[in-house]
Amino acid sequence: MHNPAKIIQCPACEQVYQSKSVICWLDRDGKIWSDGYNSHDIAHEYPLITRCDECYGYFWVSSVSSFNQKDHHLISFAIHKQIHPGKNKYKPIRKLVPEEYADVLALKRYRDLEEERYLRTHLWWTINSPIRNAKQDDIAPELKEMFEENLETLIYKTPQNGPESLVNLAEMHRELGLFREAEKLLDQVSDKKFQPFLMKMRKKIEFKDRKVFLI
Repeated sequence: MHNPAKIIQCPACEQVYQSKSVICWLDRDGKIWSDGYNSHDIAHEYPLITRCDECYGYFWVSSVSSFNQKDHHLISFAIHKQIHPGKNKYKPIRKLVPEEYADVLALKRYRDLEEERYLRTHLWWTINSPIRNAKQDDIAPELKEMFEENLETLIYKTPQNGPESLVNLAEMHRELGLFREAEKLLDQVSDKKFQPFLMKMRKKIEFKDRKVFLI
């Protein structure tokens, strides 16, 4: 399945970018990780927020129909225009690195709780990425404080409103080394479809293993 690229314009300096087209092999199995990252989710190929390499401003990527003029002082949304994938001339938009996600959060460049959780979840995933890709055995020392502060806030911002939420919260606690609290959250999950994952997580808790793992 081939998706056409889109023109993306920085709302501050009007520098033009493009979102890359994605080819999705539907018969390929994706990998799901304990922090919720799914390697087969093509939505991850389209960042919802990026940073302009010309003016260094952050902007959210969205369709024109999503733009709300009343909120332009909080977040300026990009403009989309369909183009033929064979005529791509512009630099692609890129995903943020951990320090940039942290910067966006510090600047409060989000409009609501949903956007804040998006930023915090992607900061979590991005810090875990080197472990996921077997490039590191643990979180980089210079990112550990950022990692812990972000997860502590994400726990506070995540409601306990179902088994998926409880499992996600348990994983956050486990990665913070709060193993007892993680087990208490797992004890509240009764849905049988989560049992294989719960068994793996309980084993990680038993060995006081804090690292993200493949489900």
